[in-house]
Amino acid sequence: MRIAVLAVTTVAVAAETAPSSQAGFLIPLPHARGTHEATRHKPPAHSKRRAERNLLRLVPRGWNAKARRLGLINRDTNLVKDNVQAVCRGRGVRIGTRYRRFNCVVRSWPRRGRAGLYLTYRVRGKEWFRARLVRVRNR
Repeated sequence: MRIAVLAVTTVAVAAETAPSSQAGFLIPLPHARGTHEATRHKPPAHSKRRAERNLLRLVPRGWNAKARRLGLINRDTNLVKDNVQAVCRGRGVRIGTRYRRFNCVVRSWPRRGRAGLYLTYRVRGKEWFRARLVRVRNR
């Protein structure tokens, strides 16, 4: 309903101020923003919870040998052991409750000092991400 009223008002204003050849076109009002503001999509971002779950799925495939030395992977099943947790902190600009970058650590619980896999996590698309190993701490 609002669109129809705006269109009629705009055409009426355009008919009064514009030459007759432009009377049928919709002309944006001076106080209204352009339409590109409303249609621009938000950059892809993940929540902290989603980043942590993605890393727990990735650890056995990506850094198997390093995670094995830290005792994060079960030798029989090649899956992450019980009580292994990923803890991520958002970095950079926050988009709602989400971020595009995270600094994360994957470690066992109860933790032994600061031992764990230290990773960076970057969102690449809605379903895509890149995780890089920064450091392995044994103590």
